[in-house]
This record gives sequence, C-alpha cells and structure tokens, in this order.
Amino acid sequence: MRNVAIIPGAGIGKRMNSNVFKPLLKLNGQYIFLHTLKKIDRCPLIDNIILIVHKRIKEEVNNIIRKEDIKKVDYVIEGGDTRGESVLNALKYVKDNCKYILIHDCVRPLVDEKIISKVIEELNNDKSVEGIVVGTPMKSTIKQSFPGNNIVHSTLKRSDIWEIQTPQVFISESLLYAYKNISVNDLKLCKDDSQVLEKFDKKIKILKGKESNIKITTPLDLSIAEVLMRDKKGESQ
Repeated sequence: MRNVAIIPGAGIGKRMNSNVFKPLLKLNGQYIFLHTLKKIDRCPLIDNIILIVHKRIKEEVNNIIRKEDIKKVDYVIEGGDTRGESVLNALKYVKDNCKYILIHDCVRPLVDEKIISKVIEELNNDKSVEGIVVGTPMKSTIKQSFPGNNIVHSTLKRSDIWEIQTPQVFISESLLYAYKNISVNDLKLCKDDSQVLEKFDKKIKILKGKESNIKITTPLDLSIAEVLMRDKKGESQ
C-alpha cells in the first residue's frame, strides 16, 4: 500500500494584488511551490505526489520541476473553480493501492518537515479516527454575532477552538467515499478537506502544529514568511 500527497495550488490569489500566480511568487529567491514540493518529496512516508495548479501555469510549472531534483511527482493537473473541485479532480488520479492521502496547501511553504511524517504516523497508530489535521490552539478571544449584524451573541470557549492548517491526512477509502457522495453545493461550502468528511460524521483528530506554518494569502503574509525563513536559516547555521 502506498501513500499519496495532493498539493492544491490552483488559486488565482486575488488578495496578493499581483499579476503573478501565488505558486510562482518568489520566497527568499525560490518559487513558493518549490519550497513546499521539496519538503513533501523528501518525506520518506510519501510515495507519490499530485500537484494541482491553474491551467495557465501548468506548462511552466512542469518545466520548472523537470530542472529540479524532485522524484515523486506523478501528475501536475489543472485545478477546478474551487478548492473542493480541484481536490476532486486530483482524486481521480489516486490508484487503488493507496492507503493514506495527505493534502497540504501549496502556499504553506514553512511547514515543518517532521509534522508531515508525524500526521501519517499518528493516523497509522490511532485506529479510532479516519483523519488527522494540524492546528494551533486559539489565543485570541472569539465572539459570535447574531446572523446578519454585529451584535454579540456569545463568547466562545477559547480552549475548545483551534486554527486549522495543513497537512491533513486521511484514510484513502474514507476520503474517496466522502468526496464521491457529497453534494455539489455542500462541497462548495467546505473550507478544508476534513470538513468534507465531517459531513459524513467521520471522526477527525487534531494534532498540534506550529504558528509559523502560515498560508501565503496577502503581501503581508509573504513578508512575514521571508522573515521567518531567514530567522530559521540563521538558527541552523
């Protein structure tokens, strides 16, 4: 049985205020998608990789990968209109001998390599759950408002709230079943892949990650990532 990684990176990235697609933005001199792809490629528990990009950069991304020492990318495919559609497209390329499917955002290049293996190991060891997601405990006070206005309804219990990240890993059979059976409208509303399984009452466990595992969504995120990467490089010297 093999483990497959799916890396969604087909978003246009409107909030970046840039004409460059987010995977092709440079972070400390290297394309964002390469930072991410190389970490997944080095994980000994990942056998194959499916990378999802926008159709307008598919050829360019393929050309870049050919010049790099990246061995596990089986497919570079075009994404859909939403993240859910993109992952659904990628699942068509998953072979029957797949045990676990790991999904990690292309634009989370600061992911700790150890956590990539750790989520897979945790799922393999805990037979009571069908997926493992990475998250960090909420530090801010969170209030819920009444629908349609800004009037406070309640203050949520902070100790029960997590900010969810990727990687996320799932039993292949469970993820495939959920994506095959979820409605089109429900899939559009899902914010991450674990939510798709939640629709079918599948048990998902949270593994504590790192705050530095940020998603590059805005120009500020890119600036923060550059600082974090430089600091990490300095610590390793």
